[in-house]
Amino acid sequence: DLVGVKYLIAKKEDKKLLENNNFTKVFDSGGKLAVFENLSVIPRVFLASHYEGPPQVDPVNKTDYEIQKERRELIVQKLLSPDFDFRNSIILEEPASISPQFGEGSVDIVDYKSHEVTIKTSSKEPKLLFISDNYYPGWKADVDGDEVKILRANYTFRAVALTKGEHTVRFYYENRLFYMGVFISAFSLVLLLVILRLKRV
Repeated sequence: DLVGVKYLIAKKEDKKLLENNNFTKVFDSGGKLAVFENLSVIPRVFLASHYEGPPQVDPVNKTDYEIQKERRELIVQKLLSPDFDFRNSIILEEPASISPQFGEGSVDIVDYKSHEVTIKTSSKEPKLLFISDNYYPGWKADVDGDEVKILRANYTFRAVALTKGEHTVRFYYENRLFYMGVFISAFSLVLLLVILRLKRV
């Protein structure tokens, strides 16, 4: 549910187990396998109305790495607890710039590419836009053209803070090392062509 898996290919003999976990069979190829749909899957993107900060960890005699590791483990436990409302709430590893409120809202993926995602949102209350794409260095975001901070949400996903109203949110991948490598390669190619030309003269 948490990672947005809507369809699952599984053995037919596992049908009962899957049905007990809110899956229903939607396709049968006639062989040993079938396709099951997850009826309780969380949307790939949604507007969260509430968030919790990272769990508190006793820092005594622990390194920063140990504190962070323990905190991440506690986040997973919280997400898997039966009382966590993961359809309206998310867990952030740092405070958000807004205080999200309950209220209706809409979200629509306008364009989805491997290196760029554009999303339209509308809400009468401040919200946190959650997307179940992996949090990874090099990804940036802007809201209505203004760069904003990407928050690490639900252990390994992304979120951005939104004020009330209509917004266009864009996530895009910008790796400076990649572009630097392209520049160096292009420069090397031009230099090689110049050297070859000079040798012919």
